[in-house]
Order: sequence, then structure tokens, then C-alpha cells
Amino acid sequence: MKERIKILVVEDQLENLKAAKKFFNHIGKLSVDYVTNLEEAKKKLMNEDYFLGIFDLDIPVKEGERVAEKAGLELGTIAREKKNMFYVYYSGGFFHGTPRTTVYLSEKAVLRGQPDFDTFSKESPRGWKELFNRLLQFSKEGQTRENRKRLKDSIIRYIKFTGKIPKVHREVVPSLIDIILKINNKKT
Repeated sequence: MKERIKILVVEDQLENLKAAKKFFNHIGKLSVDYVTNLEEAKKKLMNEDYFLGIFDLDIPVKEGERVAEKAGLELGTIAREKKNMFYVYYSGGFFHGTPRTTVYLSEKAVLRGQPDFDTFSKESPRGWKELFNRLLQFSKEGQTRENRKRLKDSIIRYIKFTGKIPKVHREVVPSLIDIILKINNKKT
């Protein structure tokens, strides 16, 4: 299978981008695009198919502009229209004066100011690893072992038949990523 899981990371802080790149490059077997502002991110979302979006909340609208508070919320609106894309808002960290980074799974959670969970700072690959592992763990919650096996078998059959990664509903995307990474690890 030549197709890779595509991820879009929207982050304007250089240190955070370096940490994200270090983490995702370590995993390999993923195709990750990195953008630093709202305008670039919107273009990517409109023209590409991503399985996962990790969006900073406070980003500049255009390159070279000042950071606009909660500008990243606009990305969720676009991503939500793509039924097969799972996305999170990943905000905070040392740049915001805290060693933890907050994760929101919906716009409602952002607007209520109630994060779904937090991770180590995103200035470190450790924070990105913690986020990714939590998302993969999230995919297993509420699934029986039998249902997970059926999903895995179905995905494997689809890939063998088409050579492509299946389009699935956004709630299933973390499971899909987990399964694809496990399949690829067995091949190497």
C-alpha cells in the first residue's frame, strides 16, 4: 500500500513545529503537512484529504500578521464538513506560560473553556507523543474486542482489494490510524 495516512498540523510557533516534526518523523509511515497560519491551513483543507487535523487555536490569519485569538476555530468548521476527518484543537504550552497543553475535541469545549484532556507541552516531542497516544487510546474506548477485530479485518480487506486507505466516519479515524500503523509495523 503506497497511500499514507495524511495529517495536517497547524502551528505557528517554531519550537512547537520542530517538536511535532521530530515526533512524526520518528513514527514514519505518515504523511504530515505543517502550516503556520489560517490562510494556508484553509487552502490545504479545501484541496487535500486529511484523516487527522491538529489545530492550534491562536494563530495568525496570514503569514507575518499578529496572532489572532481562537482563529483556529474556523478550521474545525471546514474539517467538520469532511465526514472522514478527525480533528482536535491543541493549545497552550510554555509559550502560553504553562507546562501543559490543552486538547479540545470540539468547538463547544473550546467555547466553554473546558478541555477534554491535557498533555505535556507541545514544545517537546513528548507532548506530541502523548497527544497521539491519547487519540489512539480514545479510539479503543467503547469498542469491544470483537468489534475492533471486525473493523481491522474490514480495513485489511479493503486495502488488499483497492490498495487504498478507506474513507471512514470521523469517529472511526483514530481506530483506522491505529490499525494502519500496526499493519505497517508488521510488514517492516
